[in-house]
Amino acid sequence: MSLVLHLPQELLLAVCNYLPVDALLALKLAHSTFNSGTWVDAQSWPKDKISPCARLAISTYLTPPEPPPTHKRCTLCKAKYPTILFCSSSSPICTPRSLIQRDSEVEVLELPSRLCCWHAGRLTRLVGAASDTRDEWVSSLELLCMHCGSVQDWRRCDCDCDSCAFRTVRAYTRFLNKDTGYKSSTFWRSREGCVGTAGQGALQGTLYAREVHHDPGALVTLHSR
Repeated sequence: MSLVLHLPQELLLAVCNYLPVDALLALKLAHSTFNSGTWVDAQSWPKDKISPCARLAISTYLTPPEPPPTHKRCTLCKAKYPTILFCSSSSPICTPRSLIQRDSEVEVLELPSRLCCWHAGRLTRLVGAASDTRDEWVSSLELLCMHCGSVQDWRRCDCDCDSCAFRTVRAYTRFLNKDTGYKSSTFWRSREGCVGTAGQGALQGTLYAREVHHDPGALVTLHSR
């Protein structure tokens, strides 16, 4: 930030000429120097040329920080949810630390900001191959497209939205080298070190995957009254 602040005013204005309106607004709100040195002419941006993603970004930037908003709009599904649903512990693939007293502010999987819990499953995948020697969970840092939600190393997209960037996320792959009857899994974190709210040490606990397996040859009898 300090290097950018010392750019000549002429160079800063030249950079601003290439920025879309939502990026220009984000720049103005980043520092008082940028706020006084740049200008957003609302009349020069016809409303019909501003994409829905840019509109969402602008409304997010202009949301007053106080009092804290009770709802947020997800950058992927564009729906508005209570802020509690932007923690991964609210996702169906995550198990809260306590089933009796649920602490929904504790993150299980690390979600990017403005991404609701219904997209937590995008950070996981199942890879099964008889020739694969691995039978384990593997985590890696990947790029997630915030426009379509694709992990680029898993399914590369061709999105060209100016308002939705790529973010680095911690993703998880389950490798299966045989038919183990794997059905599903949920994630949870140990209680040790897992205190505080998201972004304040909530990811210090050990991450576990609780797997559900079934016997393909088992006979299941359904009883009805």
